[in-house]
Amino acid sequence: MVDGKFVFVYDDDDMAAKPQAPPEPATVAGHGSSTGIELAEQLTKVAAHDGWARMISEFVQSHAQSFTRGEGAADRAQQEALFEVFQTAAEQQLEETLDDLQVDPEEFMGAVHKLGMPPPPALGTPQGRAILEVTALDDFNAFCTLMTLPGSTSSENDTDDAHEA
Repeated sequence: MVDGKFVFVYDDDDMAAKPQAPPEPATVAGHGSSTGIELAEQLTKVAAHDGWARMISEFVQSHAQSFTRGEGAADRAQQEALFEVFQTAAEQQLEETLDDLQVDPEEFMGAVHKLGMPPPPALGTPQGRAILEVTALDDFNAFCTLMTLPGSTSSENDTDDAHEA
């Protein structure tokens, strides 16, 4: 205290903003890889993987009409039953896809869950759509969003044309 007033003494160097390193991007380690691969890259690969893209596309095309009607109790029960079918099919396909891409499933899912549900504008991007697809495995609301989005493929590739060829 000086002359009856409180005086704060500080060092200018301590008060200066110190630059901080940018946060590390979310990564998913590949089998035997100590460096890891960026999650964004892995999401793009998952979304473009033929087995995953085909499964998502076929499921959405086959069942989307169940999500465009009213939200009565009967519709909700049917949607929940479809969610269970989707979970079984998608989990198996995702395991196969991640194995093909040599990505650890637990690390991948942990990284995706840290990201959370993408905001609506991001759902139009391949990575945003891939996050939604993976999140829909265990989130009913994400599943309903997936089933009502315009377009039914998880990547820019048209998987239907590939089947007809």
